[in-house]
Amino acid sequence: MRPNTLHRVGVVLDDFGLETMLDKLMEDFIRPISRVFFSEVGGSTLDSHHGFVGA
Repeated sequence: MRPNTLHRVGVVLDDFGLETMLDKLMEDFIRPISRVFFSEVGGSTLDSHHGFVGA
């Protein structure tokens, strides 16, 4: 699967079994940081991710 429209070559990390790791990363680190820095735009309400590596 193409990761997005900007990359012709790449992989979505969920396709390689990394969904659980990315969920944990978001829960433990990304959401608390975004809660502090982006509280006025809903930083604590992050509920999904789209991790990929593109070339």
